[in-house]
Amino acid sequence: MESYTLESLKETIRTSPALMVYFYNDNCAPCMVLRPKMKELMDSEFPLISQEYINAAGHPDIASAYSIFSAPVVLVFFDGQEVSRDSKFVSINEFSSKIGRYYSMYFE
Repeated sequence: MESYTLESLKETIRTSPALMVYFYNDNCAPCMVLRPKMKELMDSEFPLISQEYINAAGHPDIASAYSIFSAPVVLVFFDGQEVSRDSKFVSINEFSSKIGRYYSMYFE
């Protein structure tokens, strides 16, 4: 959501049972390749986790508040707490396995 502010993201994190935030940059080839794969994974395997996609270059204040200095970066929050941070070379399989454990504990 391109109209994000730091305050709105903090509120979304605070009020979402589970949230995945994908930080990308339009000039980042890995970001553009990974994004649809991540969306497909989240939609099919983890439908109860909300998703937000934030252009880090377009929102440097948000990126710096979460110590995002490269892209892509995938943050996952459960009950407002960051439980996972993956950056640069994100393995879909490893990410799925790691998040699957949290997901099953929280939602099943």
